[in-house]
Amino acid sequence: MRRLAAELGVAAMSLYRYFRDKDELLDAVVEASSRQAESRVELAGPWQQQVRTLMRALHRNLTRHPSLVQIRLARPMLTPAALRLTEGAMRVLTGAGFPSATAARAYRTLFLYTFACAAFDAGRESGQLVRLAAGALTALPADEYTAIAGAVPELAATMDAEAQFEHGLDVIIAGLERQLPEEQR
Repeated sequence: MRRLAAELGVAAMSLYRYFRDKDELLDAVVEASSRQAESRVELAGPWQQQVRTLMRALHRNLTRHPSLVQIRLARPMLTPAALRLTEGAMRVLTGAGFPSATAARAYRTLFLYTFACAAFDAGRESGQLVRLAAGALTALPADEYTAIAGAVPELAATMDAEAQFEHGLDVIIAGLERQLPEEQR
């Protein structure tokens, strides 16, 4: 609270006129960010496309606001606006035919994957990471790292954050499709 007050050029105690404590302030940050992200989400198409839309919106929001990743590492994001994403995902998944328990596990898997990607990707330029990885992999002794030596371009390409995020999302959604009853696919 003191650091925020200093950044705003106000006395730390003045923040307590608006927020009872640090947790309430963090909830307000999460709420505002979640509302902003939600306003850009329009769901259309089959459930797979809707899930992609939701996870892409979450990923964009987390990479745009890396401090949200830090907040979530410290505590759950359980504000009404933050839970709208959960509500949307549960509606999409149960609407596709997943039982509630499977839909809940599926959403949690998607959330954790998206969150982890955002945590690793925030603030990093993919092209530079691809080049750095290619250089580091090429420098390895090929006789000791035979599998890596035979796949340097492919391994370096995985450092492209967006492409890797999309690939993982496709893999998860394909796995979820197999869990649906045959008549729901």
